[in-house]
Amino acid sequence: ALGGNLTGISADRAQLSDAIAKSLEVEQKIAELAAHIKDAKDIYILGRSSHFPICLEGALKIKELAYIHAEGIAAGELKHGPLALIDKNSVVIILNPDDSTYTDTLSNAHVVKSRGAKLIGITDRPNPLYDYCIPLPHIRESLLPLLEVIPLQILAYHLALYNNANPDY
Repeated sequence: ALGGNLTGISADRAQLSDAIAKSLEVEQKIAELAAHIKDAKDIYILGRSSHFPICLEGALKIKELAYIHAEGIAAGELKHGPLALIDKNSVVIILNPDDSTYTDTLSNAHVVKSRGAKLIGITDRPNPLYDYCIPLPHIRESLLPLLEVIPLQILAYHLALYNNANPDY
């Protein structure tokens, strides 16, 4: 129903359903991560291309639920101002699946890491650069945003619980 055959989602329904189920299986890992970053004052979420709107959505959920300052940043714009905000007290979440944006976004991860930020990768291609890695199932590039939003929403929920904020308020 989500676009008929125009986007190919109907053909990949079973694969997408399995990938969503796998994304939900890592909730405990995300809850543990939330415990480590619950005191963060600033959380930045970086992504490029179709991943950028998911960064905005993730930041919005963190602000709404956990009352933590969060910003979604287009990875290509990092050096045009936002980089000045990132330091050793920052948490940076990077949406970096193994797709056409992977290499360029990984170079942003190197820059962020050099500033001392805690780096969290949401990816289906782990890298030792990440302090924490939230695994994504591998799926067709056009369907990735449907998966990426799940760990961000779960993270916002658990951050709210750790910070004694009612996520249903």
